[in-house]
Amino acid sequence: MWTENDLAAALFMRDFVEDALAGLEPELADRVRPGVTAADDLFRSFTVEDPGDRMAKVAHIDLAGRGWWWFRVPASGPIAQDLAGY
Repeated sequence: MWTENDLAAALFMRDFVEDALAGLEPELADRVRPGVTAADDLFRSFTVEDPGDRMAKVAHIDLAGRGWWWFRVPASGPIAQDLAGY
């Protein structure tokens, strides 16, 4: 079962993806971006906007300057239940 810590790990991985995209040649980034966009759209489909306070606590980080994905959490399920305790 996934927990809030697994979500934080996935969000850190999304940070790495964004950094990698920024380091690619523009032509290659343009070819990779549609796959990232598809994954982002899927993530948005089962998450809701969140102020980020809970994920900041889980990940032990300051969310200033972080990507939009840090400000979304699952709408339901075990992770949503875990985050209700923060």
